[in-house]
Amino acid sequence: MSQTEVQLIKSSSVVDGDIVGMSSSKLSGALPAISGASLTNLPAGGKFKQIVGAVYSSGISYNSTSTYADTGLTCNITTSASGHAGVLALVSGALGGIGSTSGGESAAIMNLVRDSTELTFVSNGSWAGNVSGQQVSGHNSQSLIFYDSGTSASTTYTYKVQFKKTSDTVNATWNNYNGRSLIHLIEVGS
Repeated sequence: MSQTEVQLIKSSSVVDGDIVGMSSSKLSGALPAISGASLTNLPAGGKFKQIVGAVYSSGISYNSTSTYADTGLTCNITTSASGHAGVLALVSGALGGIGSTSGGESAAIMNLVRDSTELTFVSNGSWAGNVSGQQVSGHNSQSLIFYDSGTSASTTYTYKVQFKKTSDTVNATWNNYNGRSLIHLIEVGS
């Protein structure tokens, strides 16, 4: 037989013992479907049970106090009755601050709250020296990722984003330039 000829082998003439240790490079073409039930040594892993989200695109908001104020970005999730493990929160918001006319800090803090429980925060800001009587403004898109394991099955939770100014900042700003701020809640199951 020449090198270009191919000899066909009937599938009934190949037994399992003939293919033990076969290299994957010998396999080609359409392979038969396999059952996942026979796969072993796979990690247990979690599941995404549901994903909910909200978008805030209203005009800019200001907070001139060092007390948290609601941004308007809020999302509710009702957890599943069984197999619930936690909620993964993903937030993206346009956070910033306006500094005083004598220079200084233009900083703000974004806070994630579940019902009335503060979960985590992220800050944004910049520092400027004397700017000849002009206000200093700094803002960026801030991201916040938090896995909340303090939730229970069959319960409705409200997640909201808040913001406040820090130190000598005149105003904290939210959604500067009328951006789009987002929150996504992903229920993770076992």
